[in-house]
Amino acid sequence: CAEGPILTPRETAGSGLAPEAKLRVELDERGRARQIDVLEIKPASVYDELFRQAVVSTIEGWRWAPAVIAGHPAPTTLEWTLQFLAIDKQSPGAASDHRLNSFFGAGDPEAQRARMLALPPEMRKRLLASQVSAAESALVAARRRKAESPHFVVVSDAADTNTAEVVSRNLESIYNLLRSVFQPSIESQPENLKIVAYVFGQRSGYDALIRQLGSSEFSSGAYLSTGLLAFHVEVSSTDQLTSTMMHEASHAYVDRYLVRTDRPLPRWLGEGFANYLGNSEIKKGQIELGRMLKGKYVLSPSYQGAFRLKTGSGWDLETVQKSIRNGEKLTLAQLFDADLALFCGEKAWLYYPTAWLFVHFLRHGSPEWAEHQFSTFMLYIAEGYPAPEALEAVYGRSLTELETAFLDYVRKL
Repeated sequence: CAEGPILTPRETAGSGLAPEAKLRVELDERGRARQIDVLEIKPASVYDELFRQAVVSTIEGWRWAPAVIAGHPAPTTLEWTLQFLAIDKQSPGAASDHRLNSFFGAGDPEAQRARMLALPPEMRKRLLASQVSAAESALVAARRRKAESPHFVVVSDAADTNTAEVVSRNLESIYNLLRSVFQPSIESQPENLKIVAYVFGQRSGYDALIRQLGSSEFSSGAYLSTGLLAFHVEVSSTDQLTSTMMHEASHAYVDRYLVRTDRPLPRWLGEGFANYLGNSEIKKGQIELGRMLKGKYVLSPSYQGAFRLKTGSGWDLETVQKSIRNGEKLTLAQLFDADLALFCGEKAWLYYPTAWLFVHFLRHGSPEWAEHQFSTFMLYIAEGYPAPEALEAVYGRSLTELETAFLDYVRKL
């Protein structure tokens, strides 16, 4: 069935209105909308009813992939906030871009992933095409290079003409490594769409794309669940670029091959695992999972010798160790229950590294965990089990016992 975009009512032309609409849609077991509620429109105006009608009449024609519970299609409920465009900014060809803003405006990234993964493949393809168009407009066309590999299409305008080819090989290597982590415990599901990666030679090009997509403007890399990766090479070191690439590629792999359409990973686990991969050391061209580089030596002509710099992972480890010593640590319950505002808020400096180190513990806290327990635990989570129950079932310890062991583990790192 056709899924038309939600367009701004033409009666609002000249008003400059571009409100947000908060929606709740109840879907039946066939993926059809059986109840559509517009919970809020802000800022409110005399045109609220027109905006409400535009939402309801359009979504009535949309179709979603059904939610699946215990192997059978089941009803489900989706909630999200969409951003209308002011009518004077909505060109005749902007329909797909407008749909893009509806799904990728400000909001919880995990909720956005859940919505995206529940969409029919054809709609996801159209949304990806909109993002690709936006990325192409931000490139320096004269320097455009393209490379393709089994799972990726990489486009770059970096000064080094080999960048696209090198990045495509690196991304394939990361995917192969992740496959070795999870198989045979978790069988990778087939995926027909390749990930499209844009590698910008200048930060300005990356920032221009990110502004169009409504993602974080303070990032150096991004992954969106349509299947788009983006990052830039204007970073302080190749280590930072590689870490960003591994972090975002892990999100892509998890979305494509591990999670169910209606069950994205808990925030702490998704970000913790991405940081676990991104913080792993690379030696002689090989990623050594879990091996963290706490510091490195740098030659300095000014000091006539070498001095040791602490790495980002070194600082993060010290942050969590200090929080334990000072009695300011996060409990596992706090980590598991944190919503977006809390996880990414004033204490993000503690939530992110704690999540990373707990994932590190779950793979390396005991010699056999990397091969058996961790991938099994991820399978439990992917099937929708709450973290405390999954941990106890897989690791054979109570949450209290695991928490005590985790704190001891971090102290000794």
